[in-house]
Amino acid sequence: MAANALADDGWNIVQKNFRGTRGEVDIVAVRDDVISFIEVKSWETLPMENLEHSISRSKLRRIVAASREFLAQNPGYDGFRACYEVFFVSGGRIERISDVLG
Repeated sequence: MAANALADDGWNIVQKNFRGTRGEVDIVAVRDDVISFIEVKSWETLPMENLEHSISRSKLRRIVAASREFLAQNPGYDGFRACYEVFFVSGGRIERISDVLG
């Protein structure tokens, strides 16, 4: 669902479920000169009040580490501006938090 929403918004899905040696990224997408590394969480598995706390600092560090591995393996994205997002999904609804490291 998150990948479809991104595609509908003009993003190209580069990879789903990228696993590096130090972490993983659920979705990697590009649009223009931006590459986005996206964590997807389900409301079905987490109560709404805990969603904000579901992405810990250590989880963010693992996502960033995985994104660096992805970029090292894919030099065609050199010069792209990296951003980090979280999508919370429930049924037909998506809550998107952009620039989570900003």
